[in-house]
Amino acid sequence: MGDGKISQRQLAFLFFTILIGTMFFHNPQIVVGTTGQDGWIAYLIASFWGILVALVMVALGQRFPDQTLTGYIPNILGKPLGKILSLLYTIWFLFIGGGVLAQFANFMNTTIMASTPKMVFIITFVAIAYYAVNLGLETFVRVNELLLWVIVIAIILVVTLPYELMDLRRMLPVGQMSIGKLVATSLIAGSWRGEVMLVGMFLPALVTLKNTTRNMIWTVFLVGVFMIAVEISLVTVFGAQIVGDLEVPVFNLARMISTARVLDRVEALVLIIWVFATFIKICAFLYCTARATADTVGFQDYRFLLLPLSLLFTAIAYNQTVDPAKFVDFLLFTWPGYGLLSFELVIPLFLLIVALWRGKREKKV
Repeated sequence: MGDGKISQRQLAFLFFTILIGTMFFHNPQIVVGTTGQDGWIAYLIASFWGILVALVMVALGQRFPDQTLTGYIPNILGKPLGKILSLLYTIWFLFIGGGVLAQFANFMNTTIMASTPKMVFIITFVAIAYYAVNLGLETFVRVNELLLWVIVIAIILVVTLPYELMDLRRMLPVGQMSIGKLVATSLIAGSWRGEVMLVGMFLPALVTLKNTTRNMIWTVFLVGVFMIAVEISLVTVFGAQIVGDLEVPVFNLARMISTARVLDRVEALVLIIWVFATFIKICAFLYCTARATADTVGFQDYRFLLLPLSLLFTAIAYNQTVDPAKFVDFLLFTWPGYGLLSFELVIPLFLLIVALWRGKREKKV
């Protein structure tokens, strides 16, 4: 397909951006709003779910090293059922990617540029993503190598600069929430972390599969560390109750930095994080959707599918730009079943069990 190969480092960098980018939109509001100052424990458990997803996906990929997830599903389940499941994954990639773009458009429209129609943000991002993915996998992966450091530095600054406003006593008492509530909340945060399952669409592009398991575990773990740091910063500045009431807590945190007499207009750092991370994430989902469509239908190349799929992305994203309160309800009550408890963990785990039971693996030519 002329995509070339990517390195282990590039894969790890790509998934760090994919996992951490949009977790700042509503994730802290939901996790802290549900578990209070114990939100860091929920994030810790969520890392376990993410690591489990990574282990399952890499184990599957090692049995079918030259095929994507949607390519080897029919080998495991048989062609009729396998093609149906591959189609469902294709639709899932399409709708989750559209949802990511809708979150960003909602954020920009409600906080920064209220007079700008949401469709402007959607069309702009889809057009740029289409151009990048059409140039091949290596293109947006290499762009991410450059952008990642900007994202990481911006996150560190946003988390640490409001130190004058932090009160560690707001983290007390520890362990107030029940284990059941923490685990239930971790399924919500874990569904974001579970997006590491996209690795099943990228493994065939690796130069080597060696150390993939270790690298993906570290990637998920580091994302968890960053999210815990964000949660602690938010709670120590605002208090758990206020964080749960804020629509986009991290953006409010950045705005507080100017009152701490350190820097002004630091909310621009949050914009940098979300613009760069959303761009890379949309590229990844568009790529996965195109590859999955090609696998399901039986095409060798995916690039000619990018234009119609980009139009679908635009329509789906615009359709999902609902009221933020409704979107939060979706994340609270539907997202875990739509993510971790089905397409991200349960179905891949089922596929791995069937593959092991039936002795299915890629045939060597």
